[in-house]
Amino acid sequence: MTFQAMEKPQATLNQQLAAQREELVARLWESLQATLFTNRVTIRPAHLRQIAQEEAEAFLAFLEDGDLAPVRERGARRLRDGLSERAVLDLATTLRLFCAAHLTSDLLLEGLRATDTYTAAFMEGYLGAREALVLEEQEKIRTALERALRAASHRLEVATEVAQALSGVVDPEELLQMAARLIRERFNLYYAGIFLTDEYGQWAVLRAGEGEEGTETLAPGLKLQVGDESSIGQCIARSEPLVFYEVGERTTRWTPLLPETRAEAILPLVARGRAAGALVLCSRRTPGFTPEDVTAFQVLASQVASALENARLFAEVQARVREIEAVHRRYLREEWSQFISTWREHRPVGYAYEGPSASLSPLTDGWWPAMDEVVQKGTAVALSGAAPTALPADTGIAPKAALAVPLVVRGEVVGALGLYEVERERSWSAEEIALVEAISAQVAMAVENARLFEEARLRAEELAVLNELGQALAAQLDVQQVLEEAYRGASRLLDATNFYIALYDLQREEVIFPLFVEENERQPYRTRPFANGLTEYIIRNKKPVLIEEDIPAHLQEMGVDQIGRIAQSWLGVPLIVGEQVLGVMAVQSYTTPRAYGQHDLDLMTAIASQVAIALQNARSYKEAQQRAERERLARQILEQIESAPDVQGVLQVATRELGRALRVPRTFIQLGIPEGGDDHAPSAGM
Repeated sequence: MTFQAMEKPQATLNQQLAAQREELVARLWESLQATLFTNRVTIRPAHLRQIAQEEAEAFLAFLEDGDLAPVRERGARRLRDGLSERAVLDLATTLRLFCAAHLTSDLLLEGLRATDTYTAAFMEGYLGAREALVLEEQEKIRTALERALRAASHRLEVATEVAQALSGVVDPEELLQMAARLIRERFNLYYAGIFLTDEYGQWAVLRAGEGEEGTETLAPGLKLQVGDESSIGQCIARSEPLVFYEVGERTTRWTPLLPETRAEAILPLVARGRAAGALVLCSRRTPGFTPEDVTAFQVLASQVASALENARLFAEVQARVREIEAVHRRYLREEWSQFISTWREHRPVGYAYEGPSASLSPLTDGWWPAMDEVVQKGTAVALSGAAPTALPADTGIAPKAALAVPLVVRGEVVGALGLYEVERERSWSAEEIALVEAISAQVAMAVENARLFEEARLRAEELAVLNELGQALAAQLDVQQVLEEAYRGASRLLDATNFYIALYDLQREEVIFPLFVEENERQPYRTRPFANGLTEYIIRNKKPVLIEEDIPAHLQEMGVDQIGRIAQSWLGVPLIVGEQVLGVMAVQSYTTPRAYGQHDLDLMTAIASQVAIALQNARSYKEAQQRAERERLARQILEQIESAPDVQGVLQVATRELGRALRVPRTFIQLGIPEGGDDHAPSAGM
């Protein structure tokens, strides 16, 4: 039997359930409220009562007429309204429970069948509408994706082109002009400009701009204050893009020189978290931009900012490289100057070869013609014909031709190589010049390697001396012996013709000079109150002092008094253990300015650290010995006192033994009490 054939039971079902209409509405409302948050946001809580009312009427109408078509339509409608599947299933459950509660047993089975038929039709319409909706939304998504992909492809092409063009540009000015031109051309804009902030971040300065052909362009250098009422100033101050799809939306124009502007986009150029400028784009169309265009502009602004930052970092790196090269060359020049100065004291710094006699002789001071020129210029000099000057040292020889090339070590000229023709005129061929230049390069490399080897050898010797000094100091437990070892070690490493070690007595506020050497002669032991000399300056500040020359001027600048003989150069380092300053070790030269340098300071500091530890150990050892001796004497005297038979014996032993132990000429001991008796006794209340 079909549901449509049950006309009489239908009427009976409708009659029994219609009487409970309000209860049905209440139950459906309660069910919808329980599933409210599963629905779409289009269904508001205020709508639930009306939906419950409509669904109750629709169910009762179905029981009366049995028409399923409206039921399917209602299912599709509820899907479009945003009702969730859970809410629909809960409505079906509520209808079954409602029928079970209000139908008699003879009609219950038919009521449940009718409810299931209604629910199935409702779900059929609901699911059919959902399938159609899904297909519709998929089509919308597909269409939107196609549009987005086309727009993204265009943006990617432009971004790739700009990025590739800018990636190889390291000059900021060239980069700015290229970026402005490419962006204006690729997006067919009225104007494209780039503003950058000044070093203080107060002004935005136009650095590059490109307009349509025939348009009056803005001159670079236009300044706008960051944070003022102009759109560019606001964009940079806030680090936020500003887009005006129509110029009329703005209240302020940043320039009257672009009168055909109908739309404008200002994008911040953000680098390291702050806006370093702005990309300004103008269009003469209305609307001039789309949201996709603005997205592309933001990508381009990021690329321009990154390219500018990379160019800036590249410029900084180049500047640092130049600084490092300059420092290195200065260091190399100083090293070679010191090396030549030291070498000249013992050995010649150049040689001359005489072809006719096949003799090799040391060069005297002074440069030969052309050699002095190449040392100054750093480039080869080839002279043909009679030279205007004779050779140095009054040789009386006037060369007919000369070829000189510099000896260059890592960009620094350290000497020159010269060839002279004294018998006939001569022209130097390109092959001869190239050969001499190649030889000079090899000579320069060889002498540099030899110098470095010599320097390494000296450093190795210094380390060996420091190691030997450390071992010698570690073996000494006498303060004076420690001082002597320090002097011997320092003398092996640097000029210690004038050398002293001063020890600081904190309790007495004195400076003691247990070792003072002047012109290699030992001076008497002496002590002075803590004053304002260089020694005291080092003790107070716990830092070394190196004065290479002009000592009086430096002392005045430091606020230090001149004590003793004035030196030409002075070097002193503190003797420190932990935070305690034990004293000062110093060397000085009375005859030679710049006799000591940074390397000597490093050596003295290394020696001082070893000497300070050795002094501390020697003092600790001496104090331990003195303590042990005092304890031994105390025990010895106490034993003899305890063995005395009476008071007289105690007094005699104590006086005699204490005097002997301390080596005092006179020792007294006497028994007695103060006069006045009990007057001097403390009261009970004290």
